[in-house]
Amino acid sequence: MPGITRGKVLQICFDDDIPCKELDFKLAQVYSADEAFVTGTFAGLVPVRQVDGRVIGSVRAAMEGRTISDQDWVSGPVTRHLQQLYMQLKDRDAQAAQRRR
Repeated sequence: MPGITRGKVLQICFDDDIPCKELDFKLAQVYSADEAFVTGTFAGLVPVRQVDGRVIGSVRAAMEGRTISDQDWVSGPVTRHLQQLYMQLKDRDAQAAQRRR
């Protein structure tokens, strides 16, 4: 769905040559994903850790044989990288807005 944060993340991917596709997918593909994230105005870029009670890729691999607690949740490498780039973009945008005042 269209959104400002989603658009910014797509732009980050384009600017940094990070492969990105917009397509319809089946739920089974989500279950087998290496990692997944969602975007939102207040949360920014947030890793998806479970879908229908099924643990997603990076988290699943990191937690093999362990009980999962809230402290154990981890972002995958692509999600972490995009989170860092998104934070840098927000900081640049905030600094530019302050200079305009």
